[in-house]
Amino acid sequence: MSTSTAREALIIEAIGEVARLINQVEALAPEMLKTGHALRKSDAQLHQTLAGFEARLAAISERAKNQAVQDLQTHLQASSRQVGVQLYGALAAAAQQAFQGQIGATVKEQQVVLQDLQALLQGLTQQRAERWIPWATHASVAGLASMLTLLVQWLGR
Repeated sequence: MSTSTAREALIIEAIGEVARLINQVEALAPEMLKTGHALRKSDAQLHQTLAGFEARLAAISERAKNQAVQDLQTHLQASSRQVGVQLYGALAAAAQQAFQGQIGATVKEQQVVLQDLQALLQGLTQQRAERWIPWATHASVAGLASMLTLLVQWLGR
């Protein structure tokens, strides 16, 4: 066999192989088209499912965010109420201590002043009473002398 015949035989064999390959590809083309169509349909369904999933995920995220905000708000309100109660108690205690300290000191000062006034008043009352004792004695003596004088005049008549 000559080289050209061998080459021609190889070319013919290659052409036969290519023809068989083309036939196989042509036989696969409808299946490939069908598979491509199914793939596009699956892709569309996947996009639709993914869009629904994203919407549900966004709704769940929004609910979770709202719940977290509500929980945080509730916690902050409870904490602020507790702080308010503690602050009110501390302010009331501080005011009571200050009030008792100031009022206590003022009351003590006023008690001292009242005691001084009471002592002064007792002293003045006692002095006034003692000042009238000599006058009362003189008045009694004068009254007795006047009565005796009247009595003597009445008897001497």
